[in-house]
Amino acid sequence: MGRPHASVRFVLAALAAAGPVLVSAQRSTPGPIPNCATLDPSSIASLLTVPALTLEKNTGPLCTFTGKKPSRYLIEVDVTIIPYSDSVWGAAENAAIKRHDYNQESANLFFSDRTVTSHGLPPCNLGDQKAGQLGPKCSGEPDQNVYTVVGRGNYKTPTGPKLMVTAATSAQSGDIYLGHVIELVKEILSGKIH
Repeated sequence: MGRPHASVRFVLAALAAAGPVLVSAQRSTPGPIPNCATLDPSSIASLLTVPALTLEKNTGPLCTFTGKKPSRYLIEVDVTIIPYSDSVWGAAENAAIKRHDYNQESANLFFSDRTVTSHGLPPCNLGDQKAGQLGPKCSGEPDQNVYTVVGRGNYKTPTGPKLMVTAATSAQSGDIYLGHVIELVKEILSGKIH
């Protein structure tokens, strides 16, 4: 599988920078921290209204799920679940602001949305356009939507462990909607998707 989305990379960079803080937060977090690898791919697919998803890769707190639609780009959903830390939240928020694609839904949830176009790419040759690729590779190919949603809150109950959940999606325009990705983060935090 390819590299994580740029938006997920800023969260991972924030994690690396806050390593000692994160270890301390993990020790003081009440209750178990959910593992993204145990999330039900069919529940995620149903919420996002996409075909079946498969857990493609699990590296620490980052899970990559993928799905396919005939003659469409590969659908990729990256989910990260970590104990909440002010420094990690701040670093992720600052990275999004620096990328100029920061939008805030509430004090506990922000998102970025961007469209990758084929504008400026070299012309396509016969056979260049391939279903299942991650996005446009040559001019004339369809747009790709990339959404990243970062939320924080207590897991399942007001006294549950405080978590930070990130969901980043990549798909051909029209295959996934931002509102569904926002709902995915909220449903992971509430324990509805587990």
